[in-house]
Amino acid sequence: MDGESGAERAIHITMLAAILLAAGILSISSFPAVDMWWQLAAGRLIAQGHGIPHHDIFSHTAPGASWIVHEWLPCLGMYLLQAKCGVIAIAAAKSILSVLITFLIYRGARIRCGNWAIAGGLAFWGFAAMRAYLGPRPLMLTLLFSVLLLNMEDGFPRRRWLLPLFFLLWANCHLGFLFGLILLGAIAIDQVYGKHAPLRSWILLWLACAAATLVNPYGIHLHETALRILTNHTAMTCIGEWLPPTPFVMYDAPFSALAISAVIIGGFIIWRRRPAECALVGILIISALKHMRQIALFSAVAPTVVAASIGYLRVRLRPWAGISLACALSLLAAALIGATLGSLAHTTVTESAIGPSYFPEKAVTFLHDRERGGVLYNEYDWGGFCLYKLYPRYRVFVDGRAEVYFGGALDDYFDVHYSRPNWRKVLTRYHVDTVLVRTEGPICRSLRYDPGWRVAHEDPLATVIIRTDRR
Repeated sequence: MDGESGAERAIHITMLAAILLAAGILSISSFPAVDMWWQLAAGRLIAQGHGIPHHDIFSHTAPGASWIVHEWLPCLGMYLLQAKCGVIAIAAAKSILSVLITFLIYRGARIRCGNWAIAGGLAFWGFAAMRAYLGPRPLMLTLLFSVLLLNMEDGFPRRRWLLPLFFLLWANCHLGFLFGLILLGAIAIDQVYGKHAPLRSWILLWLACAAATLVNPYGIHLHETALRILTNHTAMTCIGEWLPPTPFVMYDAPFSALAISAVIIGGFIIWRRRPAECALVGILIISALKHMRQIALFSAVAPTVVAASIGYLRVRLRPWAGISLACALSLLAAALIGATLGSLAHTTVTESAIGPSYFPEKAVTFLHDRERGGVLYNEYDWGGFCLYKLYPRYRVFVDGRAEVYFGGALDDYFDVHYSRPNWRKVLTRYHVDTVLVRTEGPICRSLRYDPGWRVAHEDPLATVIIRTDRR
């Protein structure tokens, strides 16, 4: 804020406060907590002194299977926070992280473009693009660490010794540390290429950071897990967050606009100055168009690339500074309006997925109160909720830990879920005698009229169906 008049400083502070407040409030209304429950269960297991899990104990379809809890540290933190203050504290922590990520995007964008209005618009634009994919999950730490790494770029000569410790922490928080290593490599290439930084020191730094990521409970097996997930066909084609987005639907409009801006403004203007960074953003765009999960990562990184391009243009267009400021304010207004509309649209579209009505609380209470447990088949999205509430009386069929079920139960789950011809054989093979599914789902309709099953509980959201034929 140096060099600003009193009025400019007041406008600047007011704008930044408004953006951060909006990010905090809008992030609360979106609460897709599908994975949160199994993460809380993992944290509970660690907190109760059972150690960091290496094998599955929560399912009956993959008992003893390898389970790499790559986010074990935030799982423990989430459970301790929830145990002390309730689930609302996790929602508050998510809101605080959203504000911090937005602020760091703003800070990095301002450093690169030199204009607070442009930086504010880009920061809120980035938040709006990622908001639909934010949840109370460790992925938010990867977003935070990614923008923090970009913010640290100018201070690398003084802070290099911190980076291995930074990556050690990241590797114990989320599998996204692998993206962090790629991002660090892109920054190193651009530093060597554009600023003639010594190549040898950057190579040694990168190797030190990579070695630091091996300091985790699973060693090199942690890195192998990412490859298993990314190469599994069922996960990539059937699980919602790995499916392609809908770029021209209102709640994905901020992402679409940011992607186009990154290509036009970023790619064509500064690719010669920051080739590796621009290439990385291009890869993230392609990845986000294939897997909606990657939209959040792209939206955290892209604003700084666009800001660098705008900063380069501002230097070239200095004689038209007044027009430049007008364009900056227009960008800010467009970003605020478009992002708010997109956020409101997202809230409307996903209202059923962000509140208590998303999880089968009544049906789970019914199962919990039964005299004896059973062998459960459950919806994938409800698996974490079921194992947190019902373990050890019931073990789940599947849950959000998709990699635990690769090559077996995950494929079988979808055969039953979509009521494919072999669904009866699957349920018989796993000795399932209790089914918890959506009331309007295809398998619910099939079971409802099957003489070997009867409806034991039904509400508008979920139905519990019990096997009557014990053969």
